[in-house]
Amino acid sequence: MYYKDNSLQLIDAESAYTGKNPSFSSTSEFELNDKNNIGLVVEYFRGNRTSESNSFESNYLNDVLLNSFSQDNLGRTNSNNLGTNLFYKYYDKEKNKILDVNLGINYDSEKGTTDFTRKNALDEVTELRNFANYNQNRNYFVKVDYTSPLGKDGSLEVGGKANFDNNVIPNNYFTKIDNNESANVNQFQYTENLNSLYANFSKKFFEKLETRIGLRYEYIDYKIHQNGTETRRESYGTLLPNLLVKYAFTPNYDLSLTYNHNLWRPWYSEFNDFEMPGNNGFFYRGNVNLLPNPSDRIGLKFGIYKKYFLSARYTFTDQDYWTSYTQEIQEDQVKTISFPDNFKGKVEKFYLSASTNQNFIKNKLNVNLSLGWSYTDNSDFNIRNGLKAATNYLNFFSGSTNLSYTNLFNKNINLSAWMSIDNQNYGNSVANQYNFFHNISVTKIFPVLQIETSLQLMNIFKRPSMNTTTFSQIGSFQNTQKWDWYGFSLTFVKRFGNQKVKENTKTDVEKNSGGSK
Repeated sequence: MYYKDNSLQLIDAESAYTGKNPSFSSTSEFELNDKNNIGLVVEYFRGNRTSESNSFESNYLNDVLLNSFSQDNLGRTNSNNLGTNLFYKYYDKEKNKILDVNLGINYDSEKGTTDFTRKNALDEVTELRNFANYNQNRNYFVKVDYTSPLGKDGSLEVGGKANFDNNVIPNNYFTKIDNNESANVNQFQYTENLNSLYANFSKKFFEKLETRIGLRYEYIDYKIHQNGTETRRESYGTLLPNLLVKYAFTPNYDLSLTYNHNLWRPWYSEFNDFEMPGNNGFFYRGNVNLLPNPSDRIGLKFGIYKKYFLSARYTFTDQDYWTSYTQEIQEDQVKTISFPDNFKGKVEKFYLSASTNQNFIKNKLNVNLSLGWSYTDNSDFNIRNGLKAATNYLNFFSGSTNLSYTNLFNKNINLSAWMSIDNQNYGNSVANQYNFFHNISVTKIFPVLQIETSLQLMNIFKRPSMNTTTFSQIGSFQNTQKWDWYGFSLTFVKRFGNQKVKENTKTDVEKNSGGSK
């Protein structure tokens, strides 16, 4: 629904995806002695995918049909992914000291074509587009992590990581509109160096008070080139603190407080402002001026008998980037274009949840149940971004459960099931219905042969769906999706050699990013 003239655009689209994805992975670890290990991880993945989308567009003004169009998209893609990680680990069990050193190279490529055809109501072809791309991403990293006891009931973890990326997105494209032909080449390149240093200090006082203070510093320098011209270069440093304080009133009652300052950075391809047709009648392009999103989270958690938990969480942010829309006249036609854009304005979210984790039948049956309610204040966000029709205050309930049963009939058969129901609201988009997902798996273990066989069933009872409305300055966009997303996965695992399990005493192991939305 477009605000300027109350016009209505209806798009009905259907997409099908098929793919073949053979993969290979190998992990080898050699024990030099009781304290020193070296190892190598190699992973290779190859994908062959095809996507086909058909859509039908109808445009109305005052309930009168103005015109209609059909659109077909056909995409073929071949991808290759190679990942390597050479690691060294020193572990002194007596002194509880750990040193991890990792060196890695990752490469992935995606080569494909997309054919786009648009027809009018008379089934006459009015527009042809063909895109050929060969995306290549190269990543190099070195990471060092050291953990050591510090005084009585204390520990210190320090480390750092240097990460280098070189990503290229080239496009050769051909366009034919009403017998007017054009051909062009677009070359997008993104290079990045992200370096980080971090330290986590943990200490326990008088057997009841646990504390952890963490500080991470990140420095990023990235460059964006479009067709050989540097369009943006940015560098900045960020401090990301986190805090945990936990007090045990008695062995059965404890209260914890957490604080995290996070930073979500745009994905490199979101900077690419080259315009591509989508599979829903719209066009899409990135935004070279995207900004990172900082946010803060404060949480309280009350534990009872280590089985029941009551939690409250408050998060806030003053800016973010979300999907926006614009209309432009190009090649004598009006096109609706979606793109990520910066949104200023304060957003506050409040969460309340209750959960339990219990074992039954001699600890064979594990039940994990969680119920939650959230409230979001978008009033400042909506006013500052001119989202007049958007709802200022949102609330929804959610729930999830994990069920597992170990060693069924004493035959080394393990059962597990996961189910969730939620209603996700994010940024300038509001969910109009609840979503339901579920997953069931059965695993059989053969100890003598060191073989595991697993059958996983996904969404077999109900297909997932989504219904959201996105608000922008030019109009509101309701998107209803129904996924034919269900199936099964059958896995066989054969183990060789000495199956020792690594011991790890790390308390804050995520070192590669400052947070997420």
